Amino acid sequence: MRYLCVLAMLASMAWADTAARVEQTRMGTLRTFPERDAFIAEPKGDARAKEKDVFLPIGDSVPPGQQIGATGMRWHAPDPVHVGSWDGRQFVVVNGVHGPEYDQVRDLITSPDGQRVAYVARKRPNRDVVVVDRVEGREYDGIGYGCLRFSPNGKRVSYVATKGREAVMVCDGVEGPEYDGVEWPVFSPDSKRVAYEAHRGGKWLVFLDGVEGREYPVRKWEGPIMTFNSPTNETRLIFSPDGKHLAYAANTSATGGSYVQVVDGVEGPRYSWVRDATFSPDGKHVAYEATKGRDEVVIVDGVERPAYDGLMGGRPIFSRNGEHVAYAVRKGKQWVVIMDGAEGPEYDAILLCLVVHKDGTVEYRAVKGGQVYSVKQSPE
Repeated sequence: MRYLCVLAMLASMAWADTAARVEQTRMGTLRTFPERDAFIAEPKGDARAKEKDVFLPIGDSVPPGQQIGATGMRWHAPDPVHVGSWDGRQFVVVNGVHGPEYDQVRDLITSPDGQRVAYVARKRPNRDVVVVDRVEGREYDGIGYGCLRFSPNGKRVSYVATKGREAVMVCDGVEGPEYDGVEWPVFSPDSKRVAYEAHRGGKWLVFLDGVEGREYPVRKWEGPIMTFNSPTNETRLIFSPDGKHLAYAANTSATGGSYVQVVDGVEGPRYSWVRDATFSPDGKHVAYEATKGRDEVVIVDGVERPAYDGLMGGRPIFSRNGEHVAYAVRKGKQWVVIMDGAEGPEYDAILLCLVVHKDGTVEYRAVKGGQVYSVKQSPE
């Protein structure tokens, strides 16, 4: 069973045009509270809302590892790690052991397993260095703020550094090519691969496994080290769960309005807007949403599915076995959940999260005529 926040879609190999079989159970009357991001279904015949009847949206997961600023304290088991200061100098204390003193210490992070510590230190005269497990790396003119990263397994370290007017990615102590600017690094889930965006001569590209991808126009540029957003201010690099595939959206026009999804270096169809891709848990399939004129479409494995008036927020997310994917669409003023190509009943609203099972069944809550229903939808 796979939980997904209000949206999902269908895997291409399972697409069908059959009708859906639906079971729905009335839960009660819908009540909304503007000051709270929640929906409450009142039990039938009981006007009192109970805490167990509040269905809250699923929020973002907490990222692995920890990061703090120049001062403060954060415990990440098993060792306490914090930044201290004395007589205008700063240092890092790990499990009671006082580290070297510097003009400034920032971007203190621990590895996901809590066994390693890294941070950026300022040395006189105005030179930055990354310190990993008390070992200093090479000095640079600058180290990007917030760009220091441990890999998911905690064995690799990467960051962005400046050398004069150029920027480089440093991974495991090895410098990459020099560019006009470099975006923050992204590790694959298995920690074997690292990708990042780079800027050169008015164009941007993705650098992966020592190979440069295709160049695209830059719409926004803010210096040798990128801001938190990408050069296009839209793109994120998405690895598949097995780390074998990489996807990202790219703007093919300097004026905007022409976007493609790039998967393993291959461009998909052009659209007026493209959203982040999502991979199936086994990494074999990929899906994403796009805007086509006034319509919204979902693309699965490069194949465009039927267009609708709108798509409910979120991303297409496959079932755990990767064979099914569901999503909610707007038809006029009504909302419909589609699972494996089959449309479910029309509702005034679809609430919160869909629950997708590996047998192709999807469960969700919906509103019709002011009543809240628990719906179980499956192919015929």
